[in-house]
This record gives sequence, C-alpha cells and structure tokens, in this order.
Amino acid sequence: KFLATGITDVQYDSFSYNSTWQKNIIATIPGSLDPSAEMIVGGHLDSYSSNQQQAPGADDNASGTAAALEMARVLKLVNYQPSFTFRFMGFAAEEAGLRGSADYAAKADAQDRDIRAMLNYDMIANRTQSQSDRDYLQVWYEGAKSFSDVHSQIAIMYTTLTPVFTTQYRSGSDSWSFYQHGYPATFCIERDFSPYYHSPNDQLQYLDMMYAKDIVKSGLATLLTLDMLPPNVRNLSARDKGNGTSIFISWDSVKVPDWSTYKIYVGTSSGNYDTNFTVTSRTKFITGLTQNLQYFIGVSIVDLVGREGMISEISATPRVIPNAPTGITATPILWSIILSWNNNREMDMHSYKLYRAVSPSTEFTLYSTLPYPDTMFVEDDTISAGLYSYFVTAIDSAGNESATSDTVSASPITDVHEGNESNPTEITLMQNFPNPFNPQTVIGFSLLASGNVSLKVFDVLGREVATLLYNETMQAGKHEIQFDASALTSGVYVYQLTTQKKTLTHKMLLMK
Repeated sequence: KFLATGITDVQYDSFSYNSTWQKNIIATIPGSLDPSAEMIVGGHLDSYSSNQQQAPGADDNASGTAAALEMARVLKLVNYQPSFTFRFMGFAAEEAGLRGSADYAAKADAQDRDIRAMLNYDMIANRTQSQSDRDYLQVWYEGAKSFSDVHSQIAIMYTTLTPVFTTQYRSGSDSWSFYQHGYPATFCIERDFSPYYHSPNDQLQYLDMMYAKDIVKSGLATLLTLDMLPPNVRNLSARDKGNGTSIFISWDSVKVPDWSTYKIYVGTSSGNYDTNFTVTSRTKFITGLTQNLQYFIGVSIVDLVGREGMISEISATPRVIPNAPTGITATPILWSIILSWNNNREMDMHSYKLYRAVSPSTEFTLYSTLPYPDTMFVEDDTISAGLYSYFVTAIDSAGNESATSDTVSASPITDVHEGNESNPTEITLMQNFPNPFNPQTVIGFSLLASGNVSLKVFDVLGREVATLLYNETMQAGKHEIQFDASALTSGVYVYQLTTQKKTLTHKMLLMK
C-alpha cells in the first residue's frame, strides 16, 4: 500500500521476537534541507483477539496504520517535498509488548539518529454515536508537552474535534518506546474506548470514519507545521549550583540555517510557564529561584522570521544539600567487590563518602572518602569471605552531606584452588601507565617466584572485557603487559592479577 502511494523507498525492518522474525514496514520520503533529521508517523499493524482464529482489528489498530498510509498518500498526491525526512511506519508485535517500536527506537538511539518528532496513532475510529461530542485524547509526555499542544491547537483550527489532554495510556502504545529513548512524541487515541477491543467484533461497521479522518487530518497538518518550524534543542540538561537559588542549563547545537535566538521558559508545572527570556548562547544560569521547589525549564529555537520551534523541557530543583547518590551497584569478582554509582550533577560537589558494614549484624562505618568525580571503588586484596554491605553519600564544597544512597550487598568470589604451598603467594601489581590512557597502556607486575598468572580486565558492571593472560607460567621478576583498548568505550575499568594464592586489583581510566 505504501508503494501504491508512489513512495519508492519502502523497506522491511526485521527483528527477532519469541523465535520468530517480525517485520516493521518503513516508507521514507527524504528531506531536501536536512535529510538526517527524521519525522516519524506510526501505528501498529498487528491485532489481537480473544478468539485467536478471528482478529480483524479494525479499530485496534487498522485505524492507526491507515493514518500513516493516508498521510503518505496525500503528501505524494501533491508531490510535497519535506525539509526533513518523513518516515511512515507500521510497527509489528505491538500487542506483544511494543516490540517493533522498541527495536526501532533502540537502534535509532544506538546510532544517535536525529528523530525530531514521533506522531503515534492507535485506536482512533471509535466514537459513541449517541453523543454529540467529538472528543479525542491527546496523550502527552514530559519534555514534549509543547509538541502535544501544537497537535491539539491544529485539531481545533482545522476540525470540529475537541482534544482532551491526558497522561493515560502513555506506556500502552508505540510512542512510549520513543519517549523511553529521549525522542519527543505524542499519541492520539479515541475518547470513547471501543467496546469491541481485542474481540472478533472489532470490525469496520462499528467505526466512525469521519471522526478518524479528522484525527488524521490534524496529524498531517501537525507534521507539515513541524516541517516548517525550527527543530527542538537537543540534550537539554540542568545542574544545581548548590546554593538553593540557581540552576545552570545547557544544550547542544542543532543545525538551523536561519537561526536567530533561543527562548527560555521557567515555571512550576510542566508546560505552564510564568517567566521567559531570550538568549543567544547555549548556556544560562537561572537565578532567583526558591529552595527545594521543583521547576520546569523549557528551551526553544527561534528563526530569523520569528518562527518558534517546539519547547524542550527539563525539570530541576535548587537545593543546598546535595541529592543522595543513585544507581549504586556492588559486583563481586574474585576476592574483590567492584562498587559503582552515578555521578551527582550539583556544581559544588566535592567528594563521596563510602560506608561499609562487614556483616548484617554490624554497624555501618565510614570506609573511604573519594574525590569528585570518582564514582568507583574496588575492594583491596585484604577482603575475606563473607557478606559486605555499602552505601554512599555526597559531600559538597561547604561540607554538606546528602542522605544515603540505596544499600547494596555482595560477597566476593572465593572458589579458587589453594594449589601447592611451594607456589608463590607474594605478588606486586603496579598502576598502569599512562593513566588516563587512549587507547594503549602498560600494566606492570612482579613475582617473587615463578608461577601461573592470569590478568583480566573488567568494566564497572563486573563484566570481563579482556583476558591478557590466562593461567600462564611466568618467571620470577618484573613483567609488563601492553593493553590495547581500541574496541572499548571511554570509562573506568578494573584490571585484576590472579595467582593460585592471591588476587590484586587496580582501576584505570580510558579517555577517548
């Protein structure tokens, strides 16, 4: 059907699910101004029924798939040439848990693709005929409220529909997959939920096609409007200055040939702002805020003729006391435990304090202080068998200490063979040089006597990423092993030297 519209670039996008090959369908109209930027219109093409031999799926979701088909047909009919690349998609295996959109969005994220908008249509054709209202639900997502605002304003302008904003159904359709990967999305669904949902009676005769037509009409007008506006800013981030009244925001540059300024909005609820101002830089300190109050901060691009793009939004709370560290993990390795956590974003961070309990019955005590931004700790070779528990706090430059992180526990791996007592038990492991390194470094160690040695490298999650030596017989004396990390990404790694009687570990930093 996409080929019948005149679009020549129509492809299968296959993925594996539950031992089967599923196929998304993608029809592409390339952009003339910036083909690397994508606008996606989608609806899932699978259906489900309580009677698995009869699943017509007219509303759920032939209606949404038809939205993508119809928009593509009309654009080709008038030979519209978009500024940005349009992709019209039928997603597979939505009923199995958003599988098709999840696969596509994850691959796009991994490839750092520039998806500027995702319009999702799922169940858009059922309306209670006995009622006069023509409401539909406009499902919005944090950070992209203005995107949904535009869709609803256009629906009011060009149709007799009444949009009703909601957060219901957010995670129930394919737009959720894109939102999960940071792409702006909105989702349209009928207000009167179909009584024939997931049944053999989900048939065309029960649908209001003029109602569905108007939803598709508003969607196409939204797509064309977005194609004429400046794009969203990308990677908007916020950092707390730590004084209780200021937030620092920044964002990445986006290619806009007729760029003029950025507009910043500030408010205390998502999509509702009471302050705005204009800047020309990609950073800004927002001051005069109230301590411990959550703020929603939006940024948009304005072009030379005054057209303003969609607002990208982020939330932040100015505080004096640092936030508790998040994401702490404890990963056991041989005779050691690797601890890691997420870096705090406050601008006045000074250090972290690591607390440890050596058994469930003992109290936590301060075990180590690590300078910011170090977020990794490796237990030394004196650790013994048993269960160890840890938590971390953040310390700012004024000495304020945060609440505690989550508590994690782990036991080091101790299932090693004792070996012959005549084998060496004393080894020395040196810090790699250079450190930080890119991409090669040298790891040195020394043995008091000859013996079998293993040297491995792990990432911060405890996964083995390289084996440099495996149970190799080495002579007494000093040894140097070159490590090439060309295939690895930047970050902290742990290298571990093991003999039959002893294990030593050190950290190293790869900076590409």
